[in-house]
Amino acid sequence: MPTFEQALTTNLELLKTLDLTYIPIEGDERLLLLEAFNYREVDKYHKFVAQLKSLLLLYAKSDALDIVAVDYGVSRLSGESDEAFRQRVADSVFWPFNGGLY
Repeated sequence: MPTFEQALTTNLELLKTLDLTYIPIEGDERLLLLEAFNYREVDKYHKFVAQLKSLLLLYAKSDALDIVAVDYGVSRLSGESDEAFRQRVADSVFWPFNGGLY
């Protein structure tokens, strides 16, 4: 995942290609705007990755885990914890090999 500094460097280089005379100076309005833009860009990227991870069995929690489990044909048992449910869903993929019947 890109860091704030990596995104800032990349976007600063892009800005320099658009304005060949631009020299970033601390407190410069363009630089301040670019820093604000980069904060938003990195924040949105991290939120997007978190949302994608919530769709994976390994990372899904709560209601998202219930939704992911539908793809495996498994439903949560009453009162079942996320950890136990996740393990049961994972086991269902390999049930012919481990003797499980879900």
